[in-house]
Amino acid sequence: MERTSGIEMQNYKIKQPERFWLGAHQPSLLNNLERVDIIQLPSICDTMFEYNVDEKTYLGKTRPGKKCVIMRGEIQTYLDSRLTISHNSYSSWDIGREVKSNEQI
Repeated sequence: MERTSGIEMQNYKIKQPERFWLGAHQPSLLNNLERVDIIQLPSICDTMFEYNVDEKTYLGKTRPGKKCVIMRGEIQTYLDSRLTISHNSYSSWDIGREVKSNEQI
């Protein structure tokens, strides 16, 4: 499988995500989303993509090492993301995992 150089994508989170839940299904919910509602995550949380020439897709994942730490209440979690982008599709698998046990939160 031949691969070429990739790209790096910055990740962001919404301060109060519950305000915008279902926005993909009801775009009007996103009308009030403003720049002040969005926080850029540290660069350690960036997603790294490599192009797979054979499959003609970009395959992305969070930087390894459990370093993209996000607090969920009192629980320390890390971001574990996998993405696939092709000419006509996008698939995202985003999971928060507990740092010590790796269990999905």
